[in-house]
Amino acid sequence: MNPAMSNTRIEILMAVHQPGLGFLEKQVQSIRDQSLSNWRLLIMLDGEHPELMDVIHRWISEDDRIRCEILPGHSGCCRTFEAGLLRLKGNDSLVALADQDDVWEPKKLEVLANAIRREPEAMMVFCDSSIIDANDREVSHSLFKTEHRVPEFSLVSLWARNSISGHAQLFRSKLLDICTPFPEGLCASGLNHDHWLAMSAAHAGKIRFVDQALVRHRLHDSNHIGPRISPQHSRPNGGLSAWQHHNRRLRFALESRHRFLHSLPGFGHPPLSLPRLLACALLASLRRNLPAAGVFLRASLARPAHPAMAQGRSIP
Repeated sequence: MNPAMSNTRIEILMAVHQPGLGFLEKQVQSIRDQSLSNWRLLIMLDGEHPELMDVIHRWISEDDRIRCEILPGHSGCCRTFEAGLLRLKGNDSLVALADQDDVWEPKKLEVLANAIRREPEAMMVFCDSSIIDANDREVSHSLFKTEHRVPEFSLVSLWARNSISGHAQLFRSKLLDICTPFPEGLCASGLNHDHWLAMSAAHAGKIRFVDQALVRHRLHDSNHIGPRISPQHSRPNGGLSAWQHHNRRLRFALESRHRFLHSLPGFGHPPLSLPRLLACALLASLRRNLPAAGVFLRASLARPAHPAMAQGRSIP
């Protein structure tokens, strides 16, 4: 390990809501087993979870690097992460997000911390993940390959599709000065917390990919967020009307996202017209990001949303 990394504390943020206790215990233990030990874990409970308190109190008594806060009511995943990130704001540190039911490989923090340390211009680094099921069996050795993600992380590409999962991210805490508090209408625009962090990092600096599976990402029936756009969406599924319906939904999703970003200082784009969609498709193609190019091209084939429909679901 790079000795200098022992001086860089890593703040780990985990949002927890109705977890499987066995999954949660495995995740926390995998964090405690990290080869890099200079970390602190903040567990943000989204609502009251009385059944967890004995276990959490035990973790805190055993390890003073672990702390916990409870948010009243049910804020949702996006806002729970936001609340935690606001508490980490102002720290001169690195920040990692953790899902409540994954398992980290022992050198995850060490590898990512060394990667971002080697690149002063990198605002964020992230890794690949293997996929496991509820019984810890490996389903895939690479989430990146399974979802056909492309290692090209421009703002245009991330606008079309997020390829940077939150559980794999490590970023500089100064990113929080740019992207928190979250803008009003973030979730309604189709941008989750990790998508917003990735777009903000692309806007503010560089993003680097570490081609190692350093997380065992668990997929099961209770996952809050599932796979994004996959290759089968680019083929007709269930007939022509289903394909056209998907195009209209995709067009509307991009328009909603565009209106949201256009309202933010520094994130504005030219109007999301047919020429703009085609230009984005061409740009993504030139960058060899065919999945993103396909998103923009398919959206350009859709009929625009009805004005009344768009007005009723516009972003504040």
